[in-house]
Amino acid sequence: GWRINVAAAQGEGLAPYRAFAYLQLCGGRPYAECLGSAFSLSFSFKTKGAEEMGAFVKLLFWTDAGPIMGLLPPWHEKGDGRYRLVAFTSDDFPNKWASSADIMDDTWYHVRVDFADLGGTASASVFLDGSRVATG
Repeated sequence: GWRINVAAAQGEGLAPYRAFAYLQLCGGRPYAECLGSAFSLSFSFKTKGAEEMGAFVKLLFWTDAGPIMGLLPPWHEKGDGRYRLVAFTSDDFPNKWASSADIMDDTWYHVRVDFADLGGTASASVFLDGSRVATG
């Protein structure tokens, strides 16, 4: 599996700081050649120390303009004292999102995203441990 570790010295005072990995779904081929009109992507994740952060973290995005889900810590301006997985944010801050689910540090979660093509309009549904969080 992948593990992304960021030491405080690497990210402190840098905004935004980006540590990420690209997932190449089709081995470099066009998506139309290997993905059907509907497909799913799933993964598990666990965070450590995220409840103490104040910055939003994008967890999965299709493009910079296509955020799917992220981690909103309790100390964030919009966090309301809760650590949450938020889905389909309106911007990078984020100011708004479609829906959220409370989560905790040091706990494994399983995420599934179902992608569908509804007659030329793509949609995605986010599931956390089998329960639907949002569709966007």
